Amino acid sequence: MRTRFNQYFPSTGLLLALLFLRVSVASGFRFWAGFGLYIAGILLLAAAVAAFCAPSPNGMNQGGVYRFSRNPMYGAYFLLFLGCALLARSWLLLGLTLCLQFSAHWIVKAEERWCVEAFGESYVEYMKQIRRFWAEGIEEENRLGCLRIALQR
Repeated sequence: MRTRFNQYFPSTGLLLALLFLRVSVASGFRFWAGFGLYIAGILLLAAAVAAFCAPSPNGMNQGGVYRFSRNPMYGAYFLLFLGCALLARSWLLLGLTLCLQFSAHWIVKAEERWCVEAFGESYVEYMKQIRRFWAEGIEEENRLGCLRIALQR
């Protein structure tokens, strides 16, 4: 799978922006909301990595948090960086976080095409049962697009 620099630009920008942010400890809503999102992101990321390291015998990850989302790591990154943006009260970091989430959507679509090719019908069935991310919305349209690609083969 070929990658381009622009796929990694938002995440690189996020990492660089984090180096220059200051977190002011306060007892306000933004601090506690940011802290909660940050901790939730760290915990979700740890759970996703642990599940990713233990795939089923066919190579697919369907256990742990992958029972609820096909892409829990991307959701974890979003929560983590959103928490950082609130903690730092940074509009720049919030903008970069939204760019990361937008670009992650296209990266995920490419990864799903690869998974359909690699795992075949078992991944198509997994797609029918498990959402791409946590929330509904454009899920159905994207799922049907991947199913059409799989059925054409």
